[in-house]
Amino acid sequence: MDLNKAQAVSLTQMLGEDGEETELFNQAAEEARSYLESFHWCDGVRDEYFCYGIGGLVEIFLFKVSRRLEQEKAVEEWLWVIVGDLPSAYLVTDDDKNPHDALLTYCSLMKDWVIAVQAGSDLSQVYPVDAAPTEENASRLSMRIDFLVDEVLPLLASE
Repeated sequence: MDLNKAQAVSLTQMLGEDGEETELFNQAAEEARSYLESFHWCDGVRDEYFCYGIGGLVEIFLFKVSRRLEQEKAVEEWLWVIVGDLPSAYLVTDDDKNPHDALLTYCSLMKDWVIAVQAGSDLSQVYPVDAAPTEENASRLSMRIDFLVDEVLPLLASE
């Protein structure tokens, strides 16, 4: 993983625009770490980096994880983790080399979930979202994703 392309900084260098935003980033980092470590295949986080954030709305982290050796399926060593006022998700870094690409993939995956919920489709065919598959949740997530696409992705593209 090219940490420069990932725009990654150590969590110790993570700063928001003010103290309040920095605290939100610290809380998000803990949430992202806990999220990853909740999976049975994760044996812990080895390295952790902050890549982008708007405090309390969306934060993008890059983690290097240790895998449990007994797992039959290989789990990627480097993972993006996106948290905030939206469902948490992890993504492999194979195709997404920077925060913009990771967030674009995230938005696409979440939009697939929204469409599946609205259509009453089989949710086993979309990225699992930790939310009840209701019209209300789908509508809320859709609005958040639209905001990310319209307002946040252009900011990331210019960086």
